[in-house]
Amino acid sequence: MSNVVKPLGYRVLVQPDITEEVTEGGIILHQATVQAERHASTTAVIVDIGPRAWTGEEEGSRCEIGDHVLIRKYAGVRTEDDENSPLLVNDQDIIGRFEDE
Repeated sequence: MSNVVKPLGYRVLVQPDITEEVTEGGIILHQATVQAERHASTTAVIVDIGPRAWTGEEEGSRCEIGDHVLIRKYAGVRTEDDENSPLLVNDQDIIGRFEDE
């Protein structure tokens, strides 16, 4: 049996960007700080999209798998106990998409 989570309805599966444990200046962050930052991460990559996500939205507002997006802080539900696990978020929790210039 597979443990892959498939988003249902308006949900989107995203992989949050990994939070660094050491700052650019070489300061090692406390583990509680790192975990809080991981939970509050606001950027992610779309891994999978539910069948009803973005239905009825304007043409240019739909995201695709692989898009790098901005999500609301503290949005979603972790799919595993691991801090680097994907999140299930509602499509409305995705508030922006990064685009190449």
